[in-house]
Amino acid sequence: MNIEKLKLLPYNDIVRKLFFGRHLFLIFLLLICIVGFFSAFRFASASLDYYMVRNSISEWRNTGSIHSEETFIEARKAVARARFIHHSHPLYMDLSGQILEWGASVGYLTKGHLNAAQHAYKNATKMRPTWPVTWGSLAMVKWRKQEFDDELLSYLNKADRFGPYTPEIHTLFTQLGLTLYSVNHPFFNSIREQVKERVVLGLKSHTTSSDLLQFLRDTNNLKTACRWVKEEEYLYNSLLRCDMNG
Repeated sequence: MNIEKLKLLPYNDIVRKLFFGRHLFLIFLLLICIVGFFSAFRFASASLDYYMVRNSISEWRNTGSIHSEETFIEARKAVARARFIHHSHPLYMDLSGQILEWGASVGYLTKGHLNAAQHAYKNATKMRPTWPVTWGSLAMVKWRKQEFDDELLSYLNKADRFGPYTPEIHTLFTQLGLTLYSVNHPFFNSIREQVKERVVLGLKSHTTSSDLLQFLRDTNNLKTACRWVKEEEYLYNSLLRCDMNG
């Protein structure tokens, strides 16, 4: 190779190209950081909305009511924002169903919105098929709609199978089962053994024990529960005090 024929770039051109290339790399990194920051901000915002709504629903459950329609509207907007940012997240889908169910139950939405709640729960089960609480929520919607059929039974069976020790499922089976039992509803026979088992498990659980005990008292079902927990000495003698309650 003839060195004399080589055309070398002037020193200034080399520096300029290196400088330009370095800046392109820094601009690229900056763009990545901006996109990452924006994505993180959006997901953090969705998480804040989720926890705000979850805390609101927890409070509604504890008090048995929603303080005001404005509170409900704000919670519904928060769920919508979270789902807009992360539309495929099962938690946000499930929470959307809960908001619709509460709204229809207290009268802020029409009873027809129970169908929308049911649809949201079904979508959530497609994303997370083994989550027992969502199957329990589907069963609750069917109960609210007074639809005692094979579909309700399938929801209850899945909630039972996927959540053998889930507190919410203890509560669902106990409240639904004893309500049906007290009016001699034929559907009770389909879940009789599951209800009896969940009454025992629910009363043993520190998470649900006090609430279920209060439910038994409020609905005059203490004697029925006593018959079902006879083999459980602590529940029979100490918690329910069955000998004292006849």
